[in-house]
Formats: sequence, structure tokens, C-alpha cells
Amino acid sequence: MQNYTVQPIYCYIQNQICGPYTIEQLANMFRNGFVKPETQCQTGDNQWFALSNHPLFPQLLSMASSVNSSNMTDTKPKRIKLFKSKKNKADSTDEDEKDINKKESSNESTPPASTEEENEKKDASNIHSLDELLNGKTSPENSSISIDLSQNNDDDDPNDESPIVVCPHCWKSFHLSKIYYIARHPELTGDPVLGAEAQVRFTPTRFNANGDVLDSKGMVCPDMACPRCHLPIPEAIMSGENSFFSIIGSPSSGKSYFLTSMIFQIKQTMSNYFNYTVTDADSSLNMVLSNYESLLFHNSKHTDYVSLPKTALNGSDFASQVLLDGMTVNLPLPFVFTMRELVPTSDEQKIRNLVFYDNAGEHFEPGRGFGSELATQHLVKSSCYFFLFDPFKDSRTLNSCSEEDPQATSFQLDKNQLQILNETITRARRHAGLKQNQPIDKTLIVIVPKYDAWLDTFPMDLRETEFLIYSSQNEEYCLNYSHILIVSYLMRQWLINRIPEMVPTCEASFKTVYFLPASALGRIPEINPENHDMIGIRPEHLSPIWCEVPFLIYCWQTGIIRAVTVPLGDDIQDVSEYCHFINENTLRFTNPVTHKHILIPKPYFGATVYDENMQTLIQLPEFKEQ
Repeated sequence: MQNYTVQPIYCYIQNQICGPYTIEQLANMFRNGFVKPETQCQTGDNQWFALSNHPLFPQLLSMASSVNSSNMTDTKPKRIKLFKSKKNKADSTDEDEKDINKKESSNESTPPASTEEENEKKDASNIHSLDELLNGKTSPENSSISIDLSQNNDDDDPNDESPIVVCPHCWKSFHLSKIYYIARHPELTGDPVLGAEAQVRFTPTRFNANGDVLDSKGMVCPDMACPRCHLPIPEAIMSGENSFFSIIGSPSSGKSYFLTSMIFQIKQTMSNYFNYTVTDADSSLNMVLSNYESLLFHNSKHTDYVSLPKTALNGSDFASQVLLDGMTVNLPLPFVFTMRELVPTSDEQKIRNLVFYDNAGEHFEPGRGFGSELATQHLVKSSCYFFLFDPFKDSRTLNSCSEEDPQATSFQLDKNQLQILNETITRARRHAGLKQNQPIDKTLIVIVPKYDAWLDTFPMDLRETEFLIYSSQNEEYCLNYSHILIVSYLMRQWLINRIPEMVPTCEASFKTVYFLPASALGRIPEINPENHDMIGIRPEHLSPIWCEVPFLIYCWQTGIIRAVTVPLGDDIQDVSEYCHFINENTLRFTNPVTHKHILIPKPYFGATVYDENMQTLIQLPEFKEQ
């Protein structure tokens, strides 16, 4: 390969002196329109000239065009590799407990289609995944997406053996060797992606005796940045596995309250009951969430009313504004945590990074434009989707909520939450390059928040329902999967009775779906007597209910924790005679009381659940190969 090594080049971009850049970086910038032949440049001697007059400009053009040619190659849509359940041997407490830590339906990538199927797919729909466009796997010119998002395909470089890194801001995949460093010297400012006030990003070429990266002024630079969006990347992301979580819901549905309570509860549960600690991977990225947690759970003024602000569409507290491919985009701020073993169970300590996204609800509204769709691009990488359905925002569920809750009269029913759900499903399929009839091979957990306001309409009291169980034989806590399933089944029935179209939409779109109630506060909020416009909660009254359970389900699916099923009672009715398996994934249950047909998906096969119409526990049959 020809060596294009040359003195670093500085460019005059957007009224700022930017750089230094290598010829390879300039080729990439030229391809993306950041620099042009007439762009003024210098090599550090204050002698300015047009880029086209640089001796290596012909090579720059060749490099830029060769990258474009490789990116134009038509390739098979990439399937995202998801989490995979690990097969463990969990001992039982007694003979009645059943270990369910066996592998579920594979969450590996979908097997490649045959050539005929692939051609049919390409000819019929010409779908490209947005993840491919981001990572330069295909040309966007023939795609329904008009903006060019293609980038150098760093993650497929056969000669680069460095680890693959996924940027938690823009979700670009790249080799660690391609990472940028952030200049520390105060004079080194001006970045074409982040603006004039941002510190310069650069590829390291200078090092001190200790191997530390130096900027052009000789200062040590420990901070790293993404080569695409130029935003800082926590060092923890470079090591350990990374898990991404998308929290979805309409505006004012309680996402921020739920996320704050979930993280707080996760920290307690994983250290108290499991061999893990959860800490900030980057305190600056988590500042907003840390402030929320302090306001709610560590507030010294525990008798004063508090409330969380609405998540904004933009603003430095909630989003990072960058210039991507000539378009200004507000990328949601990721909340990054590191979960590691307290006591290593093997020679190498297990470490996993948890990345959560709390978009403004408006980002998921249809018709928001392509910039909004870029802001929800984490759907591509997410291991699990948490969709919050607010019962106060639908007239069919509002009458199930307590009239004592001030939200019953203060909220306007102006947002169609199912529209946001459908838009999320559409984007997830489009990002992954799936057809409309292909289910998304990820887990969706539908969370109905504010359980404290509608608990009287739910058959089980979650305040007395344990989701963990201690196994004396294994001397460890496990997820009580029997309780998870019975609650999910009841929540599913609750929604079917009120919003019949919601459950089949979810179960037809995702391979695995759970339905769970939760309360971020644990009680009904109140109107502040000193400020009637404020609905708040006194920190002393906080007692979250089941907020950590969605995350614990993910931990079980990935083999981090174990789960067992336990007997739920003696008076259980076998309903096998009323059941018929349509296929290996769907069971039809004809209710003997209502005579209605109910389609039940695979997670409930063989489970003991409660049927409200029969008013008894029922035992659903296991699927058996014919």
C-alpha cells in the first residue's frame, strides 16, 4: 500500500483554523464535503494555498474516490448480533423448583437467506439498514433515505486486529486503532463537527516516554473521541461487553422518573442480592441522571415536594449537537454505567457496560424528519426495548386510574401512544433491513407505569409479590420466573381488555415480549400546596415498585443471573383440553367461561398463570414436537 505520509495539514473551515489533518483524514473530509478543492490550507508555516495545489491532491482524490467505490458495493443487509442466553446448571432449592436457565430461542443473527430469497428481497423492497449506511456497507443512493451516511468501513478492515468499538453517541462501529484523541492545550480549539469552541480532535502521532498521547503543543491527552461524531467516549466502553437499552414513550409518560428509579434500584439489587456493583462509567455523561437521583433519593430536604423536569429535545443537558454529513443533529446523551463482579468468579473479572437512552418523547413521533430518526438510531444497537405506556394518556385506561391522582385531570389526551409504538417498530425494522412481516429479534418489555394509580384494578398486589427467590442449595438469589410470568400474563390481559389492538401489535412485531406494571414513586403524587402548578412527591414517601424487574429479565436472558420456577399453589386447573397449538410459537386457548379464543405466545408455554374469567390458576400445556 502506497505511503501518503506528509506534514500535517491545517485547513480554514467555517471561519476557523482546524487541524492538523493527515492526508487520509482529508480524503474522508473531502468525500463528505467538509473540504473542497478551493479550501485554504497550510502546513504550519503560515503559507496559505488552495487544497487543490497541494502536491498530494491527486492522491487525495484517488483515496476519496476509492472509498466511495467500496461503499457503493451492494451487500447483503447486516443482521445485528444480539444477546445470547447462556446455558447454566442452576441447582434447585427442592424438587418443586425448576431451573429454567437453558437457552431460549436463539438471539444470534438471522441465518443468511438463500440467493433466491436475497434477490427477491432486494428486488421487492430494496431495503438497506440504516446501520449499514452509518457504517459504509451500502450506497444510500438507492435507498429510501436520501442523506449520505456512508463512512469508511473501518470495522471490516481485514488487516486491523484491534477491538471493535461502538460509539455510544452516534453508534458508529470502528476499530480501536482509528479512535481520535482530544487536544488538551487551550489554544487547540476548532472542530468541524462540534464547532469553534470545541477542542481539536486528532489521530495520535506523538507520544512521550510513557507512551501517553501528546497534542501538537506537547500536552498529554488522555481523553478519546469517536472518529465520526467527535464526541468523547468513556474509557470503560473500550473494555468489557456493552449493552444498550432504549427507553421509549410519549412525552410526559414518566420515562425520566422510571429510568431514575430503575437505576437506583438496580444499584441496590445487584449489590445486595447478586455479586455485582453498578457505578458511573463517566460521571459527566451521567450528570443529569445523578442529579435526578440526588433530588429523589438522596435529598436532605426529604419533606419538600420535588419533581423532575421534562426531557428536552435539545440542550446540553439532554443532547449533543453535532454536524454530521452537513446536517445539524441533536444526539441524545447516553447514560453509561459499568457493572462488574464484586468478587471475581473466574480468572478474569466480568465487566459489562450499560448504556441507557432517554429520548424526548417527541423524537419518536412520526413526521419529525430524518434528524429525529438519527436521534433514535440507538434502536439498532439496543439489546432490549422498554416501552412505557402511560394509562393517563388513553381514554380507555384513564378510567382505571384513581381520581385522587392529580394527573387524572392535568394530563391532556393529545398523544396517540400506539402511534409512537408503531413508529418505533417501523424504525427498528427499517434500521435492521427487515420486511414488514419479519419479527424483530429483540426483547420488548411493555411497562405500564404509575401502577400506584391503578393498582385497584389489577388482580395482584405487587407490593407483596416477590420477584426474587433464595436458593438454599445454590446459596444464591434467583429471579422468580413464575411470578414474572403470572404478572406479565395478568398485565397482558389487563391491556387486552382495554386496548385490544396493542398486545397483538407487540407480539407480532417482536420475538419476545413481556408486559409489566411498575411505579417509579410507589405512591400517588400530590399537588404542592405552595405551588398549585406543581405535581410532586416528597422524597420521604418514595418506594419504587418493580422498576428494576425489566433489567433483571435482561440479566437472566444473558446469563448474568439465574431464574427458577416455583409452585404457585395446589388448586391449579389443567386447561390442556381447551388448548391447541397453531405452531411452535403460538397456542390458542379457548376460554371455557367466555368461549373466546385467546392466542398465547411461546414464553407462557407450560406456565402457571391466573385467568380472571375462570378466577383460578390455570396450567398451560408445554409444546411437544409431533
